Amino acid sequence: MNKMAARLLQWSVLLALIGPTCAHAQILGQGTLDPFAPSLLPLGPVRQDGIYVAGETIFFRVNSSIKAQVVARRGLVDTAGNIFAEMTVDQNGTDGVPGDDIVLIPPQPKPGQILGSNEVALRTDQVRDDDGRPGYRLTIGYRFPNDVAIEGVFWHLPEHRRSAWATILPPNLQQGDFFSQTFLYAPFYNVPLDFLGPVSDVQQILVTHFVNPDAPDQVDTGDAVPAYGVFNGAELFQVTYKQEFYNYELNVRFPTYPVDVFRTYGTVGVRYMRSYERFELVAEDASVDGSGLVVGRYRNRWTNNLFGVQGSYGGEIYLGYGFALNGEVRAGLFYDDFHARTEVTVDGSALILRRKHTDANLSPMLGTGLFLYWYPIDNVVLRIGYEFLGFFNVMRSTEPIDFNLGRLDPTFRSTLLRFDGFSAGIAFRF
Repeated sequence: MNKMAARLLQWSVLLALIGPTCAHAQILGQGTLDPFAPSLLPLGPVRQDGIYVAGETIFFRVNSSIKAQVVARRGLVDTAGNIFAEMTVDQNGTDGVPGDDIVLIPPQPKPGQILGSNEVALRTDQVRDDDGRPGYRLTIGYRFPNDVAIEGVFWHLPEHRRSAWATILPPNLQQGDFFSQTFLYAPFYNVPLDFLGPVSDVQQILVTHFVNPDAPDQVDTGDAVPAYGVFNGAELFQVTYKQEFYNYELNVRFPTYPVDVFRTYGTVGVRYMRSYERFELVAEDASVDGSGLVVGRYRNRWTNNLFGVQGSYGGEIYLGYGFALNGEVRAGLFYDDFHARTEVTVDGSALILRRKHTDANLSPMLGTGLFLYWYPIDNVVLRIGYEFLGFFNVMRSTEPIDFNLGRLDPTFRSTLLRFDGFSAGIAFRF
């Protein structure tokens, strides 16, 4: 009798331990609705069909296509040879009489001479960091009694901006001979007269070297003259890079292998993604006396419209205590409709240099996701996960500046557009 009682007690403890798991397995076997797209895990045994909505916070990194391109250097270019000149004078002349000076080397213009160290002051890759940015995702769908669901998904990464600049103060505050290090230039050419810059941009300098006997050099200043070009002899250069993304999806989800605590599923659907990327260079060129400021702007903007079909295959396993683990792989093929516009302007001038670019590519897509679900109560589910999404062969700008203003043909190449990061959210079924 005691042995029978002990055996009954053992079975009672065992049933008490496995009872909750069995109950969950029965709910899983019913194939009830999960509001999130990839999952087929249950929210409760009451209804098998209905409307569901979900909201998530996403935090994704997005790669930049911009490579290292030198934008500006320290110094300025004496374009016409009328800014800086040197001459050498013999103070004793030929008869040894002091004051009977002879100019041994007269001042000669040196067009194209670079005045200053020519050190790199600004590069495009200073704004290319692939840092994360927050966004949001919304899902709404309907699940039918046969466990098939149709849903729409929208997510948005708002405008993300990075800037870098160089000013008149060089490293270690070393201003250089004749303050040449306080100027900046970018090597634009074929610059039209409308983009001349300040008429009184820099001061002419004449340096006289004395020999026989040696004496300190003499520096004389002349008139204020133009450096020719708002991008030459400037006081500030700033580059800005902006990104913004919109994503729209319509998917059909269906079960493929449902069992009590493990099941698989597939999805098919369409996606449209719109990618905005903007690069801008601003140069500020002030006159010698500070009475005038000319601002030049170089803009390169490109947009990718990605239309295509996609599918996914995933599986999930129930872990117990209301938790489940989900994994998914995605693939698709998209048409990349590419548009770009490059333009150069100067504030106050009616002239606009502009060129448009268009192209089209086929862009394969690959993605994956790993998610942890928690079902605290019926009809509510929480989710957190990591996601990767990559579009290949997407046309983007790698060297956004073409210094030839007579052509305006910056470099665009087929490259990767990548998203990866974390998501967390909540969903409800009605």
